[in-house]
Amino acid sequence: MRYDTIITGGGLSGLMAGIALAKQGQQVAILAKGISRLYYNSGSLELMGRDLDGNEVTRPLEAIAALPPSHPYSRVADVAARAAQAREILEEAGVKVRGNLRRNHYRVTPTGLLKPAWLTLDDYLRIDNREQLPWQRATVFNVKGFLDFPDHFVAAGMRRLGVDCDCKDITTPQIERRRATPGEMRSTALARTLESDAALVSLAAKINSHTDDDSQAILFPALLGLDDDKASRRLRRLLDGQLYLVPTLPASVGGTRIHTLLRKHFVSLGGTYMLGSAVTSGSIDPLSCRVLGIKARNLPDQVIRANHYLLASGSFMSGGLIATHDRVVEPIFGLDVDAPRGRDAWTREYLYDRQPYMEFGVATDERLHPLHDGKPVPNLWAAGSILAGNSPIALGNTTGLSMLTALEAAAGITSSQ
Repeated sequence: MRYDTIITGGGLSGLMAGIALAKQGQQVAILAKGISRLYYNSGSLELMGRDLDGNEVTRPLEAIAALPPSHPYSRVADVAARAAQAREILEEAGVKVRGNLRRNHYRVTPTGLLKPAWLTLDDYLRIDNREQLPWQRATVFNVKGFLDFPDHFVAAGMRRLGVDCDCKDITTPQIERRRATPGEMRSTALARTLESDAALVSLAAKINSHTDDDSQAILFPALLGLDDDKASRRLRRLLDGQLYLVPTLPASVGGTRIHTLLRKHFVSLGGTYMLGSAVTSGSIDPLSCRVLGIKARNLPDQVIRANHYLLASGSFMSGGLIATHDRVVEPIFGLDVDAPRGRDAWTREYLYDRQPYMEFGVATDERLHPLHDGKPVPNLWAAGSILAGNSPIALGNTTGLSMLTALEAAAGITSSQ
């Protein structure tokens, strides 16, 4: 097997780069180990939520410009241009979002907290100004027996913002038929139930009958639209009030929708998406320091070759980095990792401190070429959360960094042809 580019990792970074390269006419293969972390996404994408001092960021481009040269965002030559490219790809794939590159809005978490975001699915609740909400009274609905949506937390969060809010549980005949096992009452299973027109009509009738006349907003768990936003648009037309979807605990319907649409778009452009193809090893020529090929678990006797390779395998959660007893390693190529030896330096005692291990990752040069024994690998690039120097939870920038570094790497691959 031979391709123009092989991408290791089928999450947001891999798909963004794969689409960008396929649009340039490349033959691209994405080897995905398993379920992407996108399935845990809330339905919002962020560029930068907090600065290095922990302060909430209003203007993300300014906050990114203030980051030190060691931060992986510094590898992106034009952040605004790459962000515009990312949004264009999302819209081409059918991922309908709203947001302003120059100014963050707020997404609402399943526990009722507000967090800064750049883009949010357009059928989800989005707050532009926490000091001035567009309504004074709202009703939070939940599906009876659905435990992954703490509706009372959401209502409490709305009350802190000055909104009079109460909670109501509802069910429908279609939902009741799903109660055979606990697994049937998860968000993704309920989303399949609520795809049919009959189920949406029943749900709308139940919500309308329980909505007070003075309620200006209907907040409902994000149980609509695994594949697109058709179900939410249909329900919105059937309701007497204004509908806003609020994310649930993972697995997320919104994140699943984003992944599904991006993957379909990649395949429609001629890309090859190999799910369940965990890359087990890669060989690097010691003289030229170039990648010669990789091997995958489901193709143990074949070497998969390409002109270019992109490592988008993620961090510890997805196995892109592995912690041994005394060191952190990149398991496919044995690349240089920015991480001290010895576990004592990996963590801090206080749980809510910025933890050093969150910034561990693969070392790269300025063009996102990973280093191997101190030398850049010229036909290999790295993108996303495997990069060293970022603290994704503290800075609230996971998805933005994934998309923008992936597109920067794709541009580097294209220019090297």
